[in-house]
Amino acid sequence: MPDALEVAAQLDQELRAKGSLRPLHCIPMVIKDQMDTADLRTTDGSLTQFLDDRPPLDGTLVAKLRAAGAIIIGKANMDEYAAGNQRSSYGGMICNPYATDRNGGSSSTGSAAAPSANLAVCGIAEESLGSVREPGAKQNVVAMTATRGLVSRSGTWGRTSFANGSGRNAAASRTSRKSWT
Repeated sequence: MPDALEVAAQLDQELRAKGSLRPLHCIPMVIKDQMDTADLRTTDGSLTQFLDDRPPLDGTLVAKLRAAGAIIIGKANMDEYAAGNQRSSYGGMICNPYATDRNGGSSSTGSAAAPSANLAVCGIAEESLGSVREPGAKQNVVAMTATRGLVSRSGTWGRTSFANGSGRNAAASRTSRKSWT
């Protein structure tokens, strides 16, 4: 994984050379461990089946975020296979960062926990049956989903046939001003 400070320095050097910012210049983000990142393993929350999965390419959304200047600082924990049980055999129990004895929401809890705890400005996730909206509500962050079909799901694992073909990409951040539009 590239060092976040090195990526930021490269983007700042580009800014000095070109005199213009990319839309998401140096915004630190976490990506739900359901989305392919070429420099980080993608486990889908499973220790056994995908422990050594190293995708050859970024998923479409991740590639677009990087091209826009976002800095991917890590993968957000998720429950195994987005099953909704709050437990990952890879990352452990998923909790609300301010009340670890409380249910953090749903499969995208890690993507909401990171901005809630100020570890990232934005958490990118996947929405099926409230898996972003519920953690957003329980962790006091803004959570929103893209219009179905507007953002490519290429490189995103998940239950695409589940829940009327839901499975839209989504974002969570502390304020709506920092959320994608």
